[in-house]
Parts: sequence; C-alpha cells; structure tokens
Amino acid sequence: MSAKHQRVILIDYGDGTTEYRITNGSKELKELTDKLKGDPSVEYYEVVKATTKELWVNPNCSPED
Repeated sequence: MSAKHQRVILIDYGDGTTEYRITNGSKELKELTDKLKGDPSVEYYEVVKATTKELWVNPNCSPED
C-alpha cells in the first residue's frame, strides 16, 4: 500500500510511556483505534498521516517543574 494511505497512531499511556503504531488501510486503523478505546491503560491517542511531520504533545500533560 502506498505511503499516502498510512497512518501513525501516537499513544500515551497512563504510566507515562508512549509508543507509535503504523497502520496500512482503514480496516487496520479502525481495528486498532477500537482496541485502544477499550484499553484502560491508554490515556490519550492521536491519528496522524504518515506523510506529514508533526510535533506531538499530549494536551493533557503539563510541563514538569
């Protein structure tokens, strides 16, 4: 599948860890987001296109003092 159909899911867990997952196609994207919605350890996730460069910051986090 071409890169224009790839999506990256940026995931922030409640324990402070983060990860990203690359998906190919809408079926795989839907399966993963449904799984994340039901996961109590996931604090926040965001889906972005793989062809863009973005800085990702969890809007629920504040800078550490």
